[in-house]
Amino acid sequence: MIPEALVLSFIIGLIRGGKVANLAAIPLRKAWLIIAFGALLVALWVAKAHGLAFAGLLACYLHLVAFACVLAALCYNLNLRGVWLVVSGTSLNFLVTLANGGYMPISLAAAKASGMNELAKMLVSNNDLIRHSMMSSHTRLNILADIIPAPRPPFPFPAVISVGDILISVGLFVVVQYAMLGRPLRKPSSGKE
Repeated sequence: MIPEALVLSFIIGLIRGGKVANLAAIPLRKAWLIIAFGALLVALWVAKAHGLAFAGLLACYLHLVAFACVLAALCYNLNLRGVWLVVSGTSLNFLVTLANGGYMPISLAAAKASGMNELAKMLVSNNDLIRHSMMSSHTRLNILADIIPAPRPPFPFPAVISVGDILISVGLFVVVQYAMLGRPLRKPSSGKE
């Protein structure tokens, strides 16, 4: 859902007369922490694909470290419009992942409802999952887990999403809209308005 929200925001921004080039002017601080998050996840996927045992052993810890990197970067940017929604959503996803030992639980029923039969098989066999586990009565904070089916159609790519994913998507939509339209992304400080 997050990629779809970004693409939709780009399209709406263009329709509203915004410019994609304005996105380069987003005053994002500590962006390297977000890049570190992406690098950690890619490294895990590559290691798992090559059958390296340590990938499965370290996955839960690296997943939590990756979340911490993103949250730290986002907190440096709370003065940007929409980022508080991204922080809220990321915090909810981090909370449920932390409560479940570094894995985000996914509802098997939601995976099936989304038409993600291969994912459903992997959940049942608990195989080839790096960042996720099957939701059960033993997993914690299930209400915050990936429980919302997002089938195709209407989504271009089927998914199972969480409340946190929705908040992140809305927040990113806001950031992209403000940036593309050239509107000030920084909120005015309390003493200057």
